[in-house]
Amino acid sequence: MRSRTSTSHALLAASVVLASLSLTACESAVADPAVQTTETQYVVEDAASEQANADPSAISPDLPDPCALLDPASIESVVGLAFKDGQFNAILSSTDLAVCEWYASGDSYSTVQVQVEPMTGTFDEAKATAEADYGATTDVTVPGADEAFTAQDGTVVELAAAGYLVTVLHYADEWTDLTDVTTGLAELAAANL
Repeated sequence: MRSRTSTSHALLAASVVLASLSLTACESAVADPAVQTTETQYVVEDAASEQANADPSAISPDLPDPCALLDPASIESVVGLAFKDGQFNAILSSTDLAVCEWYASGDSYSTVQVQVEPMTGTFDEAKATAEADYGATTDVTVPGADEAFTAQDGTVVELAAAGYLVTVLHYADEWTDLTDVTTGLAELAAANL
């Protein structure tokens, strides 16, 4: 009578032999010296380089350049800090949304962002969307705007002007009510539409 154990061991041993032969065949393969190899180069483009090299007119051709609505000197006059030049954000922008961002010079976290999009619905609809995104809104007066409101302790001001919906966001090192500052930035942006 044959034992099942010896049959199982025989099958296992045969599998090990076949596996080792397969590996040996793979290891013994030698590259043909007549075949020339070339070095493969990989190009890695990160989001920052894409953002910095973007052309607003290519991405958002029918919208005003948001980077032309503010400049470092005007931002500094309102915020009180020096800012770097604005950078068009190609990642957030599209054919119906143009976004530009300014960052404070030095160690400050302070940032300003302007978003421009066509006014496609009513201002009340835009306000309802903002309330869903940011929470409660408060109507404010922005010279040069048809209507405007603020949200998130004044870090967001949204306005309607010249057929566009413009959102100005301002974040600072300290989370305090920024309504006056952000509204001042929104006034400058509206004047440049």
